Amino acid sequence: MEKEQVRENKIIDKELYKHFVDKLYEKKQLKCFVEYNELFDLINQMRDLNKYNLNDFEEKSEIYEIFELLMLSWGLFSFATAGLQKHGETKMIFFSLSTQIANNLSSIMHLTLKGLNYQVGIISRAMYEIVLLLPVLLIEEKKREKYFESAKKLNSNKIWNDEFKFSQLNECLVKYEEKITKGKELKFLRKIRSKQYSSYSEYTHNSFLRSFVDSYTRKTYKNNKDDTLQFNLWGASNVKAEINFSNICSLMIYISYILQNIFSSDNKFYIDEIKDEQSREHWNQANYLLIIFREIYLYKFYNIDN
Repeated sequence: MEKEQVRENKIIDKELYKHFVDKLYEKKQLKCFVEYNELFDLINQMRDLNKYNLNDFEEKSEIYEIFELLMLSWGLFSFATAGLQKHGETKMIFFSLSTQIANNLSSIMHLTLKGLNYQVGIISRAMYEIVLLLPVLLIEEKKREKYFESAKKLNSNKIWNDEFKFSQLNECLVKYEEKITKGKELKFLRKIRSKQYSSYSEYTHNSFLRSFVDSYTRKTYKNNKDDTLQFNLWGASNVKAEINFSNICSLMIYISYILQNIFSSDNKFYIDEIKDEQSREHWNQANYLLIIFREIYLYKFYNIDN
């Protein structure tokens, strides 16, 4: 069998990578470094484990590798904290939710490449709730205790209704945002959260418009008058790939800022108990790649270079 060619990296080129590494080190936002070649060794290992192949799709969108950075970062968070369950409820919660975030990202990758866009929408809604839930649990000790105790009391539905509805999570995050920005106006974040949550909810509520539209797909990536719709049963062409990946990347930008602040303000709480050298390396790499993901995504898609 002919050996598969290594695809060229369309977006994370060496010069761009070096630009953001140098900039972030200058700002003292990075405490770890992953060499460019090492980064793609890690990504290739993740591809092998996930058993997906992007070679057929690399010409269609430039966001795939950015999405892979995101997947890799959260997988490394899971690896880093896998042995910390004995160190208390916070570590167990972070391990379990980081694992599910990584697995959800993997699921979105697989389903998107199969063209199963409606199913991507359902998982995206679950991702949205985890992204709001995780920082709230790290910030609020009482909520964290109730969440943890729900496993013993078998009352997770009651706890969700009492503590973790969207409006309650949103309220907690608004207070934290105001605290870390010293009272600056952040109502736009609240509006964005509400709008996105409502949009994702259309999938879990099986709205007619969503279910009908995603029963079809365009045959090609080019939006022209000769393009036709085709039946989207058991997966078809992934013409919504860039939309699916961009929506999730935008969502994960938010948690990257929040977690960076949480880790920097109470970093020893997470790091000191990681005694295993490899786990500590995974933790540092995960933090590093989450920041690199954010900077490259904002630069390439919003022309933001802070």
